[in-house]
Amino acid sequence: MERKQNRNYFLRECMFMAFMQLLQEKSIDDITVTQITERAGVSRMAYYRNYNSKEDIVRDYFSEVSRDFHDGAVAATENEGHITYQNVVYCFSFLLRYGNEISLLLRANLGNIVLEAITKYLMEFFCASSSDVQRKYILHSYAGAIYNTFVVWLKNGAKETPAEMAQVLYTIYREQV
Repeated sequence: MERKQNRNYFLRECMFMAFMQLLQEKSIDDITVTQITERAGVSRMAYYRNYNSKEDIVRDYFSEVSRDFHDGAVAATENEGHITYQNVVYCFSFLLRYGNEISLLLRANLGNIVLEAITKYLMEFFCASSSDVQRKYILHSYAGAIYNTFVVWLKNGAKETPAEMAQVLYTIYREQV
């Protein structure tokens, strides 16, 4: 079973990489499923077994990325479930590792998928109670702030360090999250 799961993960990662390569060459509307599967070296059946749309490839990939993020973020999270400065530095550093992919997604008007992944992560990790409406609003606001600040930083060449970017956000939000 584990071997089958590893193979499926590998196939999905190949499709994501193929999709990213194709996005470097053409617009999302000009990319076909056939081009993705041929570039990835997988069957169309493998594509349709995993995805309903090209956007699903990206959602799936960033869902996996969120799990990787979580593994590193846990160690940086302290203060009774509140977001720490170290966690925000880690967030900017982590997102920067995917800067090329995120730039391609922004150009294809798919940046919202990255925002969805950030929001989902914050909600799952920092909002234990489903009845805490105020905290939900704050975390959604924070997700938007992280995403938008990261996008501007990336478009400006990421000249500042992740620590400097974290300081900007942490100064604004430290009392609330």
